[in-house]
Amino acid sequence: MDSQPPTARNSAPRNAGERAEEESPKPGPRPRMVEPEGNRERWKAKSPEQEAAEVAAGAAIRKPPQPKPSDVKPPKNAPRHHFEHHGDFREILVIFLINMLFNILTLTIYRFWGKTRIRRYLWAHTTFLGEPFEYSGTGRQLFIGFLVALAILGPFVALPVALYVFWPQQTILMGLTNMFTYVFFYLMIAAALYRANRYRLSRTHWRGLRANMSGNAAIYTLKNLIYWILIVCTFGLFWPYSNLKLREYELTNTWYGDTNFSFTGDGGKLLPRFLLCFYLLGPLTLGLSYFWYKAAEIRYVASRTRHKSLWFEFDATGAELALLVVPNFLMVVLTLGIAYPYVLLRKVRFLCRHLTVIGEEDVTRIRQNENKVPRWGEGMADFLGVGGI
Repeated sequence: MDSQPPTARNSAPRNAGERAEEESPKPGPRPRMVEPEGNRERWKAKSPEQEAAEVAAGAAIRKPPQPKPSDVKPPKNAPRHHFEHHGDFREILVIFLINMLFNILTLTIYRFWGKTRIRRYLWAHTTFLGEPFEYSGTGRQLFIGFLVALAILGPFVALPVALYVFWPQQTILMGLTNMFTYVFFYLMIAAALYRANRYRLSRTHWRGLRANMSGNAAIYTLKNLIYWILIVCTFGLFWPYSNLKLREYELTNTWYGDTNFSFTGDGGKLLPRFLLCFYLLGPLTLGLSYFWYKAAEIRYVASRTRHKSLWFEFDATGAELALLVVPNFLMVVLTLGIAYPYVLLRKVRFLCRHLTVIGEEDVTRIRQNENKVPRWGEGMADFLGVGGI
C-alpha cells in the first residue's frame, strides 16, 4: 500500500484553530521599565552600616522619653535610714585642749595633726546602718599641702606689700595690683574649697570602700567666675541657678566606690522663694529670711540627688537652721573659741538627724574606686583660711 510522502503529510489541511494561531502575530519582547531618575538613589543597595543606623533611628523615634534619675520618685514602702552620731563632748573637748596646747608650743604647726585627730574622732563616731566611717588622712599630708600652697600663693601676697613699702607713691599701680589680688584670691577660694572636698572624700571610707571626687578645680573655678558675672548682670536673679549648677558639678563628680551620684535641678523652682526672701523679706527681717531660703535650697538639692537605687531627703526648716547657725556663732565668739568642739558636735548631729536615705542598695556589687587621689591635702584652703574641719 502506497503511503504519502512526508511533504504531503506536512502540507495537509489543518483545522481553524491552528490556522488562527498561525496567523496571529507573535508577541515581541516585553518593554523594559525605566526607573525615574529621582528614585534611583533610593532603590540602591544599602550598606549594613546604613541599615543599622536607620534601625537605630527608628527605635529612638519609637522609644518613649526616659525620665531622669532625679525625676523618679522612691517607692512608698521603701525603707528609710538615718545617720547616727555617738560622739561625747567631754572626749572631743580633751582632744581640742591638747591640740590647743601643742599649737602654742609649736607656733601653730601642730594644727595639721590636731585637725586630723578631730576628724578621725568625728568620722569614727558617725555610723550608717551600724557601720562607722573611717578617716585615713594624716597630718603630714596636710602640712605638705600647706607648704606647697605657701610656695605658690605666697608671692601674690608679698607683691602688694612690696609695692606699698618700696613704691608708696605709685597709687595707680597699687590700686590695679590690689584689684587683681582680690579677684585672684576670690577665684582661688573656689578652687581651694573644691580641692579640700576632694581630699576629704578621698580619705573617707565606709565598709572598706573609699569615696572620691573627680572633676577639675580649674573648671569649677571658671564656672564660679562666669556665674558671678551673670549674677551681677541680672541683679542677683541668677543666684539660684548658679548654686544648683555648682551643686550639680560637685555631686555628679562625687563617688562612692566605683559608682557616682547623680543630680539634676532647675533654679526656676527656687526663684520665687529667692525673690521673696531676699528682695521682700530680707530688709524686713534683717537678713534672717536667708535661713528660710537656704533650708529650702538644701531640701531641694537633697530631693534631686540619687545614688543608684538610693534617694535622699532633708527635712530641716529655716527656723531649725537658724537655731543651729546663730547660737553656734555666738558660742564661739563669747567663749573665745573654747566652745568650738561643742559646735562641731551640734553640726554633725543636726545633719544626722535631718538627712534621710531612702531605699536599699546592694553594696557587695560596688567595687573599690580606682581613680587617682591627691597625694597631699587642702593646703590652699588652709592658707586662705577656708579649710574648716
